[in-house]
Amino acid sequence: MELGSVVDIRQRPRHVSTRDSANLDLFVATGHTPTQFFDGTFGNNSWDSNLDISREFAVGLASPLNVAFGGEARRDKFSIGKGDAASSFGAGAQSYPGFQATDQGSHSRTNYAAYVDFAVDPVTGLHVDVAGRYEDYSDFGSTEVGKLTARYDFDPMFAIRGTISTGFRAPTLAEEFYSATNVSPNFASVQLPANSPAALLAGFQPLKPEKSTNYSVGFVSHPMDRLSLTADFYEIDIRDRITNSGFLLGSTCSAPTNGPCPAADLTIVSQGVLNAIAAHGNVLDTGISYAGITVFNNAANTRTQGVELTANYATDFGDYGHIDWSVGFNYNHTKITKQLPLPAPVTNVATGQTTILNPFALTGLTKATPEEKAVIGIYYSKDRWTVNLRDTVYGSSSEIVSPDQTGNAIPGPATLLRIPVSSITDLNISYRITSALRIDVGANNLFDHRPPTVPLLANGKPADGNNTNGEPYQFSPFGINGGYYYGKITLDF
Repeated sequence: MELGSVVDIRQRPRHVSTRDSANLDLFVATGHTPTQFFDGTFGNNSWDSNLDISREFAVGLASPLNVAFGGEARRDKFSIGKGDAASSFGAGAQSYPGFQATDQGSHSRTNYAAYVDFAVDPVTGLHVDVAGRYEDYSDFGSTEVGKLTARYDFDPMFAIRGTISTGFRAPTLAEEFYSATNVSPNFASVQLPANSPAALLAGFQPLKPEKSTNYSVGFVSHPMDRLSLTADFYEIDIRDRITNSGFLLGSTCSAPTNGPCPAADLTIVSQGVLNAIAAHGNVLDTGISYAGITVFNNAANTRTQGVELTANYATDFGDYGHIDWSVGFNYNHTKITKQLPLPAPVTNVATGQTTILNPFALTGLTKATPEEKAVIGIYYSKDRWTVNLRDTVYGSSSEIVSPDQTGNAIPGPATLLRIPVSSITDLNISYRITSALRIDVGANNLFDHRPPTVPLLANGKPADGNNTNGEPYQFSPFGINGGYYYGKITLDF
């Protein structure tokens, strides 16, 4: 029995600042501008209390009936604090305007939950587990989810298993209320809070919880001594999936330049987008090439189907040591089964702005994560030495980008960024000097593998619309920092 488990997660407000910048509007108005700005703060607190009780009862079946039940009480809080006046005056500090009055706020919610779980072996070899959970949120109401799982062991060498369950995920407070503005010399993007009057003006409704149905079936096998095999096939159907919208344009420049866009070349893509930006209180630089919004929303229903395979084998070489071999393979494919229509206030058929998830957002959801992943591991041990060698092979991944950050071919051009099949090697070598003292040396990404850099277009600008030459692909499954090499000493006492 576990009684009164409490988790308290508190983060000090994170301070956000901009250095080596300037506020052009402030300089024009006063003749002066700081070069450092305090942009504001983020805060995130959580208090979680749990009560879990379990007990076995003899019921005349192949095993006792295990009954577990309990409850949970949770309170979350998310806040954004305003920056200094200079950071948000006019269009704000260049590169990152400070949080303003329409961004700041403190938001909280509570939820209470109760669950019950029954597990038993009705007959020898068959294990059944049934569970249900009820939750009540102060901002979303109540919901129920359940799970049924079973495993049957035909003999010590082979077993089958399967699970059917439903799921529920309330949007995080940050997804509901996060707000920020990102700018560059020719680009401005406003992240509208999903639950805000500005987002409602653009046609977006407050966030709803995600719901899912999950299925899996598989087997466990021990066909010979020291060899184990597993295989699991699964499907995950998510309804009302929460994701950030694609970049929805309010205006573009038909002849983008390094300087301000001439008024004659400015094209209004969606007045609804510009109205939402204004309603949120943003003042953007005049003459920028692209201005628009992104909004977290329940954009789509998705289906993910996949398979996970593992094999483990142990080899004993006597005086020469022992090796544990392991191989794992995962394949999963995600597709959009339904996409909600783009709200009418921000739709423009003539420019191709007709879907919430444009090509950039779609590929980010379905193609930016490799569908295939294989992990090969070798763990060698002898006396005081151990060597752990692991190689991870990622399948190809891709995203579609364009200078306006929508991925659309028009005005485009659209560019397919692709990371080919990649292998990342990790190595750790350990030597135990005494029973209490151990030294390790090793590397993550031993061969310093890095993703490609964003190519340049004919005009010399990056294909993704960012203003950073040599920028690595941001969707790399193995990160952008390359190799990490370390040594450590561990003392147990």
